[in-house]
Amino acid sequence: MKKLFKIICIVTYIDFPWVCISSGFVLIGNKLFFSIRRFKKQVIYNTIFNYDFVKTRKMRNSKKKTLTRRQLLFNLLQTCFVGILTLVVAIWFMSTLMKINPYHEYLLMTEGISTKGFITKTDLEIDENERGGITKYHHYYGYKFTTKEGKSIESSGRGNGQLSEEFVDLHEPYPISILYLKNNPELNEIKDNLSDSMFEFILRKIILGLLLLSLFCSIGIIVIIGAIKDYLKGINEHNQIELRDHSYLS
Repeated sequence: MKKLFKIICIVTYIDFPWVCISSGFVLIGNKLFFSIRRFKKQVIYNTIFNYDFVKTRKMRNSKKKTLTRRQLLFNLLQTCFVGILTLVVAIWFMSTLMKINPYHEYLLMTEGISTKGFITKTDLEIDENERGGITKYHHYYGYKFTTKEGKSIESSGRGNGQLSEEFVDLHEPYPISILYLKNNPELNEIKDNLSDSMFEFILRKIILGLLLLSLFCSIGIIVIIGAIKDYLKGINEHNQIELRDHSYLS
């Protein structure tokens, strides 16, 4: 996992420094989330208070009331809901990191028609932190182009960071290259916003995209798997109790 994180940091640092930071927080949070309770109970209690954690846990488990099948099912559904919600948030977060839908980018790179267009308007939004934190910049732009069939298309986009000098106080249209689909010209993008080559697209959008998605979804997947294991364990305990009672009656 550490080697994978280093590879992601090295490859994505130039274009997505925020991805490296966020993936680092996910790794740290994932590790702390599943180890801090065990660390506190086994290390702190054993060394400072001479607390026999293992013995106490066995005594507590022996006295613990067995949940009913309905309670087990309710816990399973409740925990799975939390896990699925975590997966949805992770997928949404990944979608916000990608400016362009990878599938649309693939279509534009393989089937897109190139034409000339013009950026007609730009805008800059400044999000200042009142507490003295980092100031965030978001820019917006609008552009238009004409297809080879003579249809005029207007579109827009947004990005993070400040505007380039040539786009600040834009007084006249700025020429750009546009890629669009012949059957659906509404699906278009500025050529400079796309990957430079198919190799870069596969490396960054497919391989690293899947790695980051699996990294962000790991907590939700572990929560769901843990809920299923607890449910199966509880059902197994019920089956053993019923089998034992049946043997006593017979």
